[in-house]
Amino acid sequence: MEVPEIEEEIKSGILFKRESGLGVKWKEKWFVLYGKSLYWFKTLKDSKKKDAFKNSKSNLLLTNCQLRLKDFDPPCNDAPFKDNCFQVVTPDGTTVSICAPSDEEMQDWIEVVKSVSAGRRDLNKETVLIQEELRKAGQDIPPQDLEFADGMDTKDMIGQGASGVVKRGLWLKSTEVAVKALKNVPEFTDTQEMVAFYKEIETLSKLRHVNVVQMYGFCRKENYICLVTEFVRGGNLSECLSNKEHYGLDLPLQIELALNICRGMVYLHNAEVIHRDLKPGNILIESWEEGKVKVCDFGLSRVVKKASGDKKQQEETLGSPQYAAPELANEDHDKKVDVFSFSIILWEIAFREQPWPDIKFGSQFAERYQAGRRPDFPTNSPFKSIIAKCWAMSPAQRPTFVQVYEELEQLKRSLGDLGITRTVSSPPSVSRTMSQRGSTMSSMNGIRPLSSSSPDFRYGNSVMIQNGNNNNGSRTQSVRAPATTRANTGPSVVGTPLNNHAFNHSNSAPDLNVNPPATPRAPNALESQIWVLFQKNATCSWDAFCNTFQACMNATVANMEKIRYLFDKSGVVDQETWENFLVWFSPLCVLESIYQTSSNDNSNSDGYDIETIVDICSPSYFHGFLGSSEAQKMLKGKPDGTFLLRFSTSNPGSYALSVAYTGTVGHWRIQCDKPSQSTPSFKIDNREYKSLDHIVNTHKFGREPLKIKQPRPGQPNTCYLGTPFNRTAQGQPEVEEFYQNVGGKRV
Repeated sequence: MEVPEIEEEIKSGILFKRESGLGVKWKEKWFVLYGKSLYWFKTLKDSKKKDAFKNSKSNLLLTNCQLRLKDFDPPCNDAPFKDNCFQVVTPDGTTVSICAPSDEEMQDWIEVVKSVSAGRRDLNKETVLIQEELRKAGQDIPPQDLEFADGMDTKDMIGQGASGVVKRGLWLKSTEVAVKALKNVPEFTDTQEMVAFYKEIETLSKLRHVNVVQMYGFCRKENYICLVTEFVRGGNLSECLSNKEHYGLDLPLQIELALNICRGMVYLHNAEVIHRDLKPGNILIESWEEGKVKVCDFGLSRVVKKASGDKKQQEETLGSPQYAAPELANEDHDKKVDVFSFSIILWEIAFREQPWPDIKFGSQFAERYQAGRRPDFPTNSPFKSIIAKCWAMSPAQRPTFVQVYEELEQLKRSLGDLGITRTVSSPPSVSRTMSQRGSTMSSMNGIRPLSSSSPDFRYGNSVMIQNGNNNNGSRTQSVRAPATTRANTGPSVVGTPLNNHAFNHSNSAPDLNVNPPATPRAPNALESQIWVLFQKNATCSWDAFCNTFQACMNATVANMEKIRYLFDKSGVVDQETWENFLVWFSPLCVLESIYQTSSNDNSNSDGYDIETIVDICSPSYFHGFLGSSEAQKMLKGKPDGTFLLRFSTSNPGSYALSVAYTGTVGHWRIQCDKPSQSTPSFKIDNREYKSLDHIVNTHKFGREPLKIKQPRPGQPNTCYLGTPFNRTAQGQPEVEEFYQNVGGKRV
């Protein structure tokens, strides 16, 4: 069923339009995409007048229009931002030249105009905002960036299911990916369902765990919705279990496989994601020898359900009958449906058989499960107790994956006590995935991991880390403790103690010289490896720091370049900067949860991984260690709405938003909360945001205003965020010239 034509505001904002006639050639306008037409008004206020769209003569119907991104006619060399221009050309030849204040804003408008021109109906204000966020994160993949050997032909597919086909693809001509091509482009029955679909994709795209296949994003290609994920080469668990000749499976390996499945499911459930179709075919093999697996297609049944208007299709996508919990068909089911599915998987791992081989139809599994029947145990198994708990009829009686994990760990320890070790070798046919990291990176960079135990701080301002041999079999190195652990001293930024800054701004209560936490915390194993760099000198080279940080955190070269500005001072990193960095991002952890493989003790689900750090620090509007007075000088005299974000140097662990408005500069304190095993969240007053970028997107021109708590006489009590004051834009002549040309006022 198709939705009716949408006649509502889809997107709005400030753009510059070329004017015909004499005088000023480009004028600032308030643009509104309403239904299928693009309107422009003198001001935002004009667009709010009664019947503004009905009476407006300044509009352009976008149906079947074309976009011109270069070779402009007439040329746009005189535009305020000449690199951010595009032209909309209608079928009758009408041309409107538009200039955006930033490349990001230009791309957002281009994408939404393309969508309207192509006749897409799954557009409204909320879905457009979500897609813009996905695009910024690189998760809305342009169709030209995704290639297939044979288009959408199914002859070379990896797999096929009720919801679509899975094919091998190439992303950006360099990265091999798996692509789930959904058979039906969503045609939703209502706006709420449409928004829920995109929010689901947004959530799945942000999940990161070593035992979970990473979803890179989604792409519209050849009238398909394509979900693009990491490609894992080792096949799936179903194939390996059925091939007994090539894949040996002793008890220790059975336990390792089960533990790794649990690790992935603990992470997903903690992120409030229910798999709903957990089965051996959705567990991919990274390394059979080591029992490394990755859970895939998590949450996909709910996404596919929203992508189809076919009721039969919706029922088919709710799990696979052989592994589906009895209550899965009920709308109010919970996470325990995945625990039930795991019980059947664990049964198959233990016995390498199919339960009830006499069954020919999926409905027969459901009938037996509903009647309380479960597969028999052919022989005794150490998993029997765990399996019986997991397939209990009542979801409330089933354990959580955390509890299952703990029982499996206890079983693993018991085997170790009995001296039972692994005897299985990896078959030559199994290839490793391209994304292997961890200890491999450490060996490549020559970094020898230190002990996972926390350093001992009983030796004053030095820590003693075992790292070699002495007369007693170990050699100790003296490493200076972080500033946060030394008595009577606080961490500092650029040589100035953080707790000495005042925070006297019009939009926050004055700070009360907040000191770092009183309880000292020793650096964890990851941080200790980096502290070694400063054991002899207060500085080290950027190359040494970069290599060590990269190896410890499983970071890429691209990751390091994005945060380099925080550390690198003419090729040198000083200890003080490292101390300050840890005030915001300690404890450090790798991209895994506390339910780790035994070979990696450096993880901590309560800490900050490299992706989270990059998300916070890499945007060009984030200026790192910048005090309020410096921010005020930088923004003074800039157009209203010019803004930047930074660390709050007066409130260690918090952030600050600085904005120019009506001749002054205001500062908003941003509190950061990092719950256990969760991504950080941010608050301004009592308003919560899921990221710093979410703050920027929420309070852009034309969206939700930012409240000014203590406005001066004659000032408005709200403002918007406009042009970002980017690190890369400081001092650019064309930017400053534009500010002068438009008179420095934008509200």
